Amino acid sequence: PRRIEFALTNACNLQCTMCNGENSSAIRIHREGRRPSPPAYGDQFFEDLATFIPHLDAASFVGGEPFLGAENFRAWDLFAEHNPGAEIGITTNGTQWSKRVEQVLEALTPGVTVSIDGMTKGTFESIRQGADFDVVLANLDRFVAHGRRNGKRVNISHCLMPDNYEEFADLL
Repeated sequence: PRRIEFALTNACNLQCTMCNGENSSAIRIHREGRRPSPPAYGDQFFEDLATFIPHLDAASFVGGEPFLGAENFRAWDLFAEHNPGAEIGITTNGTQWSKRVEQVLEALTPGVTVSIDGMTKGTFESIRQGADFDVVLANLDRFVAHGRRNGKRVNISHCLMPDNYEEFADLL
């Protein structure tokens, strides 16, 4: 393969109204009352993955909050070691910023997509339950600044729904 899309984990800190426990560990535990999903990928998977990575042109990471999943960091480390020039895309809820996130950004210079589902604090936080609108906007600014320094676009993902359609024009 030349391109792979990864959804390695459902590790997530939010309980978004449009999501479910298959994609969010927080929903799975708190809203659905189910046990956490067991890790799906062990050492053998990552050993096998290391043989594919040098041949990939592109990879994207989605599902849960990618910057919370240990499996994603393990894959990113493999990319940094075996194919740092691959085109990497990461879709994030924008809640995470840490030294480890900065290391991934510097090592792989990924394109980042931040999910923004409201243009007011009330709408955003009622949809992205558990997120802080101000923190996400501050992190969006950080992602944009990183993208500008490295010639990478930062995109916004938006779930248009009855709860936020009146703010769609403001987003545009």
